[in-house]
Amino acid sequence: MTANAIASLDQVADGRTVLGIGAGDSAVYSVGKQPATVDELAESAGKIRRLLRGEEVAFGGEPFRLESRRRDVPTYVAAEGPQTLRMAGEVADGVIFGGGPNPETVEDLGLANVRRGAERAG
Repeated sequence: MTANAIASLDQVADGRTVLGIGAGDSAVYSVGKQPATVDELAESAGKIRRLLRGEEVAFGGEPFRLESRRRDVPTYVAAEGPQTLRMAGEVADGVIFGGGPNPETVEDLGLANVRRGAERAG
């Protein structure tokens, strides 16, 4: 499980870890699977973040909590399209933006959508 693995790594690295997650795209295409949808990625990111904060989360109807965590590890979501960028702004600590180096693209597509998501989250 990702949350448990990053919590363990964070202990070994003495709090110097950051978690980056994404839909999977090329990694899952290569094994014949489809990447996660925006909703699936949002749900996964939310559950991982709650676990890393020490909260209880249900998996398959069963409650689960990380007992070994030390801190809330910063979580970044890889995002490129407007919907995923808004979701990342809403649920993550940061965004890994895959929209290229064009400053207008970064501002108009990237940051604008991340800000919208962050505003939705409050």
